[in-house]
Order: sequence, then structure tokens, then C-alpha cells
Amino acid sequence: GVAHVYDVPSLKERTTLRYSGEGWGIATDGKWLYMGDGTDKIYKLDPVTFKRVSTIAVTFNGQSLGMINEMEWIDGKLWANVYLTDAVVEIDPKTGAVVGFIDLPELRGRLKNNPEAEALNGIAYNATTGNFYVAGKDWNRIFEIEIIK
Repeated sequence: GVAHVYDVPSLKERTTLRYSGEGWGIATDGKWLYMGDGTDKIYKLDPVTFKRVSTIAVTFNGQSLGMINEMEWIDGKLWANVYLTDAVVEIDPKTGAVVGFIDLPELRGRLKNNPEAEALNGIAYNATTGNFYVAGKDWNRIFEIEIIK
């Protein structure tokens, strides 16, 4: 329920902002913030006040899709991992519809001596190469993957 705002590059805390709910993942399109709370909702937030501007209901094949977690804004779409699965989804922020789906269970087999590894739980995007980096809770590796549509 608290967002901490830091100065870059000093990393000194500038302020804190209160909000309702949990913050599971957050992304920006450069103007707005988009935050998930583990449900099927993504909230569009004012980056200065952290107030909700609108709500996006995420759907997959017409059905509600919850557990939306870590997110990235890439080329006008929100990409998010679905917590407790090996899936990453591409979401149209205008409609909330999942327009792309990546299933990554094979990555678990590539974790070596990592019995504490939990769910896929992190994505990042390299704009220079167009590749993604994915990892999970307590994973001892980060994977770089190329998405081919």
C-alpha cells in the first residue's frame, strides 16, 4: 500500500505515496504507470499521485485471467508473467485481451542444482536486441529468449 519514489541517480527517497491494494508488477508507457495486484485487473495510474485513472480487465479467449504479475511495456503492449505458471502473455492495454502467449516450462529443466526454484516470476526487455530476459523466484539463472511471432 506504499510506493516509494526515489531520485535518480542519487537514489535518495523523495516521497512516499499511499495506494489501495497490493502491487505485484508495474510498467510504464512513458506517460502512465500500469500496476497489477495479482487479480485479473491492471490499473492505469497517474505517476505523480499514484491515483487510479482507469482499470483494464485481462481476458484470455474471453475468460477472465488472474494472477497477472511482473509486467513490461513493449511496443504498445503489456507483457506479463502469469504467477504460478510458466506462461508469459502479451496484453492489449486498450481491450485487456491476451493477444499472445508464450509457454516456457522447458526452462525449469535448465536450472542446475536449484531445488528451491519456484515460479516463473520476472521479465525484462532489451530494446536493442528485441530479446527478453526471464527468471523466477529463487532461480539461479536468468534466461535470454528471442520471441518469434
